[in-house]
Amino acid sequence: MPESLRALASGSLVGPVLTLVTGTVAAQALAYLARPLLTRLFTPEAFGLLGFYLAAVAVLSTAAMGKYEDAIPLPASDRDAAGVWTLALGLGLIASLVSLIVIPLREPIAALLYRPEVATALWFIPAGVWATAWGRANEVWLTRVDRFGSVSGARVAQNAVMVPAQIGAGLTGGAASGLIGGHLAGRVVGTLVMFGVALRSVRPVLSDLGRLAGQYRRFPLFSMPSGFLNTLSTQLPAFLLLAYFAPDVLGFYVLAYGTLAVPMQLIGGAVGQVFFVRAAEARREGALGPLTQMVFARLSAFGLFPLAAMVLAAPAAFGAVFGAEWREAGVYAQLLAPWLYFSFVSAPISALFDVLEQQPWELAFNAVLVTARVAALVIGGQSGSALWTVGLFGAVSALGWFVHTVWMLRWGQADGREALQAVGRHALIAAAPLALVGVAVWLSESDLVVTAALGAAALLWAGLMMRFEPGLWPSAEEQQ
Repeated sequence: MPESLRALASGSLVGPVLTLVTGTVAAQALAYLARPLLTRLFTPEAFGLLGFYLAAVAVLSTAAMGKYEDAIPLPASDRDAAGVWTLALGLGLIASLVSLIVIPLREPIAALLYRPEVATALWFIPAGVWATAWGRANEVWLTRVDRFGSVSGARVAQNAVMVPAQIGAGLTGGAASGLIGGHLAGRVVGTLVMFGVALRSVRPVLSDLGRLAGQYRRFPLFSMPSGFLNTLSTQLPAFLLLAYFAPDVLGFYVLAYGTLAVPMQLIGGAVGQVFFVRAAEARREGALGPLTQMVFARLSAFGLFPLAAMVLAAPAAFGAVFGAEWREAGVYAQLLAPWLYFSFVSAPISALFDVLEQQPWELAFNAVLVTARVAALVIGGQSGSALWTVGLFGAVSALGWFVHTVWMLRWGQADGREALQAVGRHALIAAAPLALVGVAVWLSESDLVVTAALGAAALLWAGLMMRFEPGLWPSAEEQQ
């Protein structure tokens, strides 16, 4: 492969991803250090209502801008890109104003779910929709103009505000409104930081908005409903678990999902943001296969051990870190881990649907997945068992994302045999550390002992990865 293509498939992706991931790690460090305290300040019921709010905002904000934000990297001229950015921001503002309707309807909505306490969370939704939608549009713009450090800085600022606000609310006896309000405050700050940086590199373009809306109409026609269905299918437990079970069940699910999925989504999201921008260029240069192969291999390497370890030791780890009453959340984490692995290695390269202009297939996939997930939750909910419900949802999700993974590797022109060999190597490297965790779970009934073994196994795994997979670690040139 020519040197220019080799650089495109490796270094030009790694540096930006590292910049985004650095900010992600710093931001998540704040959130993770606070979480054991928050689980002792707030009840599982409060976390359940936070989960309902986050799910509602995620679903509504996905459709808020018609997915025009995903078209920002595509125009050849910065002026047209600025026009698409302006269009996305305008639609996001309109959607947040429309969502104000949930405030006068909050009591009927709560009654529909048979949960009167939900009415409190609905107060925060319009502001959450605005902050989330605008945050996404500004992130994509800053990615286009290579301002990755600004995105990372905004993520740190977001959590630097969110965490103290939530802790302060907990210490003063705040209920679920304290958790939700603190999260919203952080989101607003992060969005405003990115918007301020964006305004220094671009000004809103009000002309040609109609032309640009028509030119990229495939995004609202296909990407928006597809993204809406994808987000809805992921957030379904927040609605249906709350409908079938008490709020504390949703609280356990929220902690399990958030502890495992949020950091992986942030890292995967950073990879996906940069992959989207680079994949279009790689396709033109004939380097799409190497790029897809490299991204999949690195995601698989860093996702396999953590999620496999959670299958073995999550209940003990959750009990030791978050408190004994949260051990049930660890059982949920065990059931969700296989799905989250396949999602982690596949979701970042799903930008291929847009790069290859195959959005109708993405819509079809998400339609099938949301239907299967609804069926799983309804069947499980009617059984009366929360564990059976979460387990069935996790199994259906894992199967769907496994199919998605194979699909994306084929469309990305990756070598299937090499991809399978990479996963096999990573499994062999993880075998000894996972055996250490398994022995600790088998021999000890102490959550602290198992958690300590989990930490030791993680260090062993990192050392083995550096020894036997040096190509996965970026060189100094790749970080530029």
